[in-house]
Amino acid sequence: MYIESKPLLDWITKELKAKKLPNKDHEYIANCPFCDRNENHWDYTINTKKMVMNCWRGFDPRCESGHTVLSLVAHYYDISSKQALEFIKKNFRGEDSLLRVKKRLKNLDERRILTVEDEQIVWSMPTESVSILESQTREADKALRWLLDVRKIPLEVVEALEPRYLGKSNRKAWIPYQNRIFFPVKTDGNEAWLAYSTRKKSTKRHPKTMNPPGRVLSRMLYLYDWYVDSEEPVLLHEGLFDAARFFMFGYNALAGFGTTLSPEQLELLNALPAKEVVVCYDPDATKLKQNKKGKWTCRAYKVAELLRDHYFGDVSVMKLTRDDPDRTRYKEAKFAYKNRMRFGDKLWRLKKLKENLRY
Repeated sequence: MYIESKPLLDWITKELKAKKLPNKDHEYIANCPFCDRNENHWDYTINTKKMVMNCWRGFDPRCESGHTVLSLVAHYYDISSKQALEFIKKNFRGEDSLLRVKKRLKNLDERRILTVEDEQIVWSMPTESVSILESQTREADKALRWLLDVRKIPLEVVEALEPRYLGKSNRKAWIPYQNRIFFPVKTDGNEAWLAYSTRKKSTKRHPKTMNPPGRVLSRMLYLYDWYVDSEEPVLLHEGLFDAARFFMFGYNALAGFGTTLSPEQLELLNALPAKEVVVCYDPDATKLKQNKKGKWTCRAYKVAELLRDHYFGDVSVMKLTRDDPDRTRYKEAKFAYKNRMRFGDKLWRLKKLKENLRY
């Protein structure tokens, strides 16, 4: 969630009487506003960089698991999470980031879906799922806070992505998908979804993502229908959140659900009016390695080669060195995009070798 630091600092110093800890730039301390509001224990720490708060006494049930800005405001004013979000939007939002996001979302209602002759595939989401913004369950509220606080997706973008949440299901087919966020995926008349888990650790039994049966997602590109009228270059990402992050930064970002491209996805890219595809994968997918034949290559390079052979426009590779796309900052994204390497340039191989020496 985008939060401006200055108004947040003004609020915690005024409302919580917080004081800055010496020799620590982002650490503040206050009396816990719940379990000892009227006592001078100074046991409530506030980290304004990570936007987390913690009570070291924990005498009140509201203090047991610490707080984010959202949960603190909700508990402090005894209001719902939805009301707390409105309070944060009004009082703590970063104007520069917010204006950039609002500009991106301004014309979303004018999206156009292409007409296709092929048979359409529709994998509907479970009927028991509800909009994550409307669900009243505790689990759905945690999932919403995970999107806002952990994934740093602004509320306006969450609304545009239209995720739904499935709690418990009485239908046997949906039991493996319980307690997951469902993101709708609509591409060129086809409809499907991607079910996402908010667990910190994934296992074989509980994977991070779950797809519809079959290979329906291999025929689709996430956010594709948003760009069917734009001639701007499209950025090709691995994951859903990667595309959402770079969409917020002002780029026509797509997700191919992995580091391979199917013939159907290649046809979709050729159908766009865009004149360039920019491959923007995770740093490990752009790190050059020498294969058994002595050739320098990587997953991003292989996809770029495939695009060179089948895509009608230009192909580039965008290299992020410090973080994954879904955690990239705006300045780094802007720099990486400006310095993207055009695939097929005469100096391409020289650039690759130079970059390999930096690792």
